[in-house]
Amino acid sequence: MDEILTRTETVLQDHGASRIWIDRSQPGLTVLAEFPTAGGTTVGTAPVAELSPLV
Repeated sequence: MDEILTRTETVLQDHGASRIWIDRSQPGLTVLAEFPTAGGTTVGTAPVAELSPLV
């Protein structure tokens, strides 16, 4: 799981994410990211990956 999260973080940073975090209030594992706009502000957040535990 650590490898998956590290790779997800790397890809998001490569695409310009300014902040990345895990939302533990959601079922499973939800990764959120913020991306800056051209004016330097950040746009609203949305889940970028939802990982469900293996059963």
